[in-house]
Amino acid sequence: MHFAHVLDQTGRPGLAVGTGDGFRGRSSDEPQYPGELLALLQEGRDALSRAASSLSGGDPVDLEKVTLKPPVTRPDKIICAGLNFRGHITGSGFEEPKVPDFFGRFPTRLIGHGEPLLRPRDSDELDFEGAIGAQASHPGRQVISLSGDGGLAMLLGELLTLKQLHLPVKVVVFNNGALSLLFSARVEEAGQLEDGSVQP
Repeated sequence: MHFAHVLDQTGRPGLAVGTGDGFRGRSSDEPQYPGELLALLQEGRDALSRAASSLSGGDPVDLEKVTLKPPVTRPDKIICAGLNFRGHITGSGFEEPKVPDFFGRFPTRLIGHGEPLLRPRDSDELDFEGAIGAQASHPGRQVISLSGDGGLAMLLGELLTLKQLHLPVKVVVFNNGALSLLFSARVEEAGQLEDGSVQP
């Protein structure tokens, strides 16, 4: 089942589902509207199946003429795990944490398909996910992702995403010593001693 959270040309929200002949759906003010996707996910597979059945009886939805929004619009929380496998830790030059390293993401960082990617002010680059989104939204264009070896080690799961979605992103990997740019930045900030060690 492929669901899409959409806004029509008047800004009215709705939910659509992929069928054999494209997407069909219902707007939120229709009596047969099954509800928001997050609530359906929380109810489980049966609720999703009922929603798909109801939506497939709705009007055709032209994805080129609606605004696609994030499928789940108001997640309670988004929790990410960092330094969560040994190869990443050792390749990055970090010590294995004594407790898990978790960090949050916020709903305001979610965007819909085709919406502009906003690069943080303190970063010069977008991560690999940006290449996936660019290729998915522009299938006829060639997208090339440039990554260091340490950065790629954190994104190997995204290669599976490319394979599953049949996205022909070209990935160029630089052998730069597993996050050596991060190490160089730390050396520049802290200073390097004559023996090559870094000041604490």
